[in-house]
Amino acid sequence: MLERTAQSNGDLQQTLLAEPPTIEPEQFISAPEADQSAYPLTCYRHSAVQTGLRCNRCNRHICIKCARRTPVGYRCPDCIRQQEDKFYTGLVWDYLIAALVAFPLAFAIVVGFWYVLFEFGFISIFLAVVGTCWVSGFMADAVHWAVRRRRSRYLGYVVAGALMIASVPFLVLSLLWLDIFSLIGLGILLVGGIKIIFARLY
Repeated sequence: MLERTAQSNGDLQQTLLAEPPTIEPEQFISAPEADQSAYPLTCYRHSAVQTGLRCNRCNRHICIKCARRTPVGYRCPDCIRQQEDKFYTGLVWDYLIAALVAFPLAFAIVVGFWYVLFEFGFISIFLAVVGTCWVSGFMADAVHWAVRRRRSRYLGYVVAGALMIASVPFLVLSLLWLDIFSLIGLGILLVGGIKIIFARLY
């Protein structure tokens, strides 16, 4: 009995005096690299432009030229167009109605402008500045009423085009007669009127 106890004590001492076992360092296995070719970092509309920006709605890559800033983040032009389509309630024949209303109004406005500019000379430039706001706003509101206040994407282009076409003959006459005041006044009507038309019909 005593011999066994002494033998066990000796084994215990040898175990305590023995060198501690070596612990091998952990081996970390690296994850496989993702295939970048499966995730192209180029704009979906401009394949030669690299970008890391994504549309927050469809998650497609977009470059700075294509990015449209919204209150909820950047979006691509296609998503913006889809959102705007819900806002536009116009019908196809609204463009025809707009043209039928806009062309006579535009012609009458330009004739009146040209007569005032031709008769009053320098003072007519100030009248043109004041009159442009009123007549172009009236023209846009008349078209908007004619289409029953429906909104269309290109309605402003139709009305602005009518104003431009109606102005062409009078611009040519003013050039032939070298009437500087008429040219300036018609230029004010075109620039200011087109801006107001788009602001009203957008």
